[in-house]
Amino acid sequence: MSHSNDEFLTVNEAAQILRVSATTVRNWAADGKLEEQRTAGGHRRFRASEVQRLARTVMPNAKPAVLVIDDDPSIRYVLREAFSAVGFDVAEAESGLLGLDSLDQSPPSLVLLDIMMPGIDGFQVMKYLSQFGVKVPVLAMSALGPRVEERSRELGADAFIAKPFDIRELVVTSRRLIEQHAAAAAAAARS
Repeated sequence: MSHSNDEFLTVNEAAQILRVSATTVRNWAADGKLEEQRTAGGHRRFRASEVQRLARTVMPNAKPAVLVIDDDPSIRYVLREAFSAVGFDVAEAESGLLGLDSLDQSPPSLVLLDIMMPGIDGFQVMKYLSQFGVKVPVLAMSALGPRVEERSRELGADAFIAKPFDIRELVVTSRRLIEQHAAAAAAAARS
């Protein structure tokens, strides 16, 4: 007697609900984060109720939220359009100060952070985040090259993309950072 909420899902169905890649679902199963069943044919199946429970811990909000902190309106526009098109909620701030205000209100799944801005620049934003223990993945962006990338990583950026960037690469990198951060947060919650 099976309950309707306990039907079994494939790896891909579980991945869609969890908003992660099929590879991440398989890794989570291997790590014991998600209990798997095997069909007679050896295919992985997951209880729908288990997947929903994990979804609530990994992604309490349905859409991943991205905060774009960049003083260039054209870059904010491109990022807003690209990320909205693939299912993200996008918030924008045209300065480091407004970005910090926005972070205080509700931490996003990811911050896309321009480094060179008037007033409070990206470096100062990252210093603030580490000083106040704000745990949010940061993808730093700059046209200024390797020295800026090195400094960004020293200050805690999780990734760096040089401007001008390839928007597809930026979206893929962003999703990966959000997944890694969610997985690390879930692991920390278990230990």
